[in-house]
Amino acid sequence: ILTEQKEWLGVLVLGDPAYYSRFGFVAAEKWQLLCPYPVPSEAFQGLELQPKELENIHGTVEYAPAFSLL
Repeated sequence: ILTEQKEWLGVLVLGDPAYYSRFGFVAAEKWQLLCPYPVPSEAFQGLELQPKELENIHGTVEYAPAFSLL
């Protein structure tokens, strides 16, 4: 997650919760972040780069158009 000030606040992934949880990822719904794609909520995961960085970030995530081509 990149702010308008070009600061990285966190990382979001779509993938297997059993795999990504090993690295500290948790369901992004914890921060009220929504995936624009029809995936199980537990597969859309986030990781804060610093504690409490995502607590004021909410809404549907916007992906780059190229991601839709996959």
